[in-house]
Amino acid sequence: MIMFIDHLAGPSVLYMLTASGQFLTSAAEGFVFISGFVAAVVYGRIASRKGLLFASRRMLRRAAVLYLPSTALTIVVVPCRRALRLWAM
Repeated sequence: MIMFIDHLAGPSVLYMLTASGQFLTSAAEGFVFISGFVAAVVYGRIASRKGLLFASRRMLRRAAVLYLPSTALTIVVVPCRRALRLWAM
């Protein structure tokens, strides 16, 4: 919920609850922790059954599935937004 509130466009009354991401920690730390915990649970089970090398390859493949489209979209969207002058959105 905190990540949702902090990503709303413009100032919000709800910022009083979240410190608008300006506190000692933000929702990003929680997201990273949860992501790491879930990866450890999922790939830990795979590693215990099929070995660490197999689990590492699967984890790297999953990271590529997430990273490559994100990078490609950034390479496409940023120049388009700049050309169309859509930075104020």
